[in-house]
Parts: sequence; C-alpha cells; structure tokens
Amino acid sequence: MFENGFLPRNLEILVLLFKEMGDPYGMGHKMRLYWAKRAKLAESIPVKGRSKTVYFVGCTTAFTRINRSSAVSMVRILDSVDEDWTLLGGEEVCCGAPWLMIGDVNAAKENARKNLDIIESIGAERVVTTCPTCFRQLKEVYPKLLDIELSFDVIHATQLISSYLRDGLIGLRKDLGEITYHDPCELARQMGIIDEPRYIIERLGSIRELEKKGQNTQCCGGGGFLRATSEDISLMVAQLRVSQALDTGAKILATSCPSCKRNLSDGAKVLNTNIDVVDLVEIVARKLEV
Repeated sequence: MFENGFLPRNLEILVLLFKEMGDPYGMGHKMRLYWAKRAKLAESIPVKGRSKTVYFVGCTTAFTRINRSSAVSMVRILDSVDEDWTLLGGEEVCCGAPWLMIGDVNAAKENARKNLDIIESIGAERVVTTCPTCFRQLKEVYPKLLDIELSFDVIHATQLISSYLRDGLIGLRKDLGEITYHDPCELARQMGIIDEPRYIIERLGSIRELEKKGQNTQCCGGGGFLRATSEDISLMVAQLRVSQALDTGAKILATSCPSCKRNLSDGAKVLNTNIDVVDLVEIVARKLEV
C-alpha cells in the first residue's frame, strides 16, 4: 500500500512529519534532550564517546510530556549504581518501527544503520531502553533487517533493574501496598518479559493481577497506529483496561511502556478515576534506598 501511495490521511501526515523531522512526533533531533533540560539535568547527563551502557530513550519517552519522568527516573537508577552509561543525545534517531508499520522498509533500514553506527562507535556492551517497541526493534528486528549480528546486548529496563536487585546493587522501600500491572503487548507477548516486572513489584508492595496478563495480556489501545487513525476506539480500549485494573482494588496501575502509560492515563481521565498510572521505572526511582 505504501509503495502505491495508499495511506489513511492521518498516516500521510505522519509520513510528512517523519520525512521532515525524523520522528513521528515532528519534534526533530534538537529536541531529543528537552526532557533533560526540563528536569535541569542537561548539564549532568553524559553524552560521551565511550561507555559500557547506552540508554536508548526512544521517541515516545523523549517527546511526550507524560513520559518525560520515566527518562528522568531511568537516569536516577543508572546513577545510583554508578553505571558507566551514556545517551546518544541528538544523534539518536527513531528506532524505525513506525516506518515498518507504514511499509517503508528502506527508511527503516536507514534508521537502523544510523543507530547502530553510533552505538558501535561508542563501544557499548549493552543498550537498555524503557520502550518495548525500541527494545524489540534493536534486539530482534535490526539483525534480521540488515542481516547482521549485533556486537552488543539489548535489554529492557525491567531486566536491568531486576538484575540490580538480585545482585544487591539497589534496595527498595516496600511500602506501596497493592499494585496491579499491565503487561505491554510487545514486551510480554513478543519478547517474553513477564517475570522481571513482577519481581520488581514484589519488592515494592504486593501485586493484584489482572485477569488478562502475561502472554494473554490485553492491548491498552495505544499500539500500532490505532491512536493515530482511530482515537475514539483507542480510548475505548484504554477505558476497558483501566476498568479491569479498578476491579482489582489496587490504587496503582503500573506498566513498562511509554505508549501504554500514555493511553491508560488518558483512559483513566475519561473515567474520572484517581488510579495512579505509572511506569515501573518511576516507582523504582521514588523508592530507592539511598
């Protein structure tokens, strides 16, 4: 469809933004560190030539207001263990997943190559990200798309945090009470990251499981281009998921995906409920024992 020029009007606008600014939000590379500037961290956050770990922030975390705190929280966690880490800063480009969804494989390959080149130039041993879509792209899609083997490992933030906990590098105050957890589709279904978030939650409070969880999780409504093409349906799906969370009796609805946090938060607003929709990295950063 893309090659023949057949796209929904909303996606045509998205393609124009992508081509002009390099990301689906139309923000541009100069705004990649705006979240850090807002948090007054721009001067202290490392953007350096050599590091063991790269934090790949991703477009949705960097460019949507509701997710800026997740990036700031990840920074605090990395600094709490004196991790040798860096950002790609303005050199980071979109992971390319939207291009693949639209059908432009060549553009997706171009973005993949740009990200890989800078990561490899840093000599990173691993890349960590708070976004499941970026996680899957970097870890699974890039090697297939470019027919290569990665020279570094790629992990999700929940994997890194759970390893910190197991190794005794961080401690958490267990005083949050009952928490329910929404498994992001890409993280649970496609990447199999199910146990790590629960391991973290058990060290923060107690978990009240949703009926549809793990591999059988239910979409938040923010996946793919549903929000961009059918916002009303996207919000209906989000409201349904928030209603299921409310039925657990938990006061906190945690997830591990910026798109899920954004959509579920909007669903909670429509329902006029005060359930606290948060990313797990935010709770961990708040409850670090220092």
